[in-house]
Amino acid sequence: MSNSSLVRWSGAAAIGFGVMVFVSGTLRIVGGFAVMAAALSFAAMFVGALALIGMFARQNARAGAFGVIGFVVALIGVMLSASQMYALTFITPTLAEKFPDALAQVNSGPLGFLFPLGYGPILFGFILFCLAVIRANVLPRWAAVALIAGAVLNVAGLGAVIVRLAGILIFGAGAVWIGVALWKKPSE
Repeated sequence: MSNSSLVRWSGAAAIGFGVMVFVSGTLRIVGGFAVMAAALSFAAMFVGALALIGMFARQNARAGAFGVIGFVVALIGVMLSASQMYALTFITPTLAEKFPDALAQVNSGPLGFLFPLGYGPILFGFILFCLAVIRANVLPRWAAVALIAGAVLNVAGLGAVIVRLAGILIFGAGAVWIGVALWKKPSE
């Protein structure tokens, strides 16, 4: 497979990632669809990893060391988020049904504070990587700004549904925008 084919198909992955993030985030915010939202997020993380690989491949010559660091941190964040979504999809529902006291212990015990920390690496990684996208000026800069703004709004709006929904929509739109750019122009 040529590099331009890899980049083009990662564009399709970025489009899918953006749509999946928006739908899963909306399901989570609306409520009543926690397991479905987590399962969709779990799948989205793998599609997002493919999208990141293509984004990196498309701009690696101009992104420099900063781009490599941003890519690695973002990829680690995506994989950590995938593990969280796996737990929410396959482990938490079983624990809640069969062992509710055990689930309460895990959530409030010494490991309970670790669960939200998974958002840190993906947020920090996407911010770093998107700053490298802006700096490299290969992919659409405003799409990278949308990814940063959406990620920050989603985390900052933890208590405000409308802020989180706006963040998820903006983040998803940024991913789709970059995906379209990768699909249309996979190489120089």
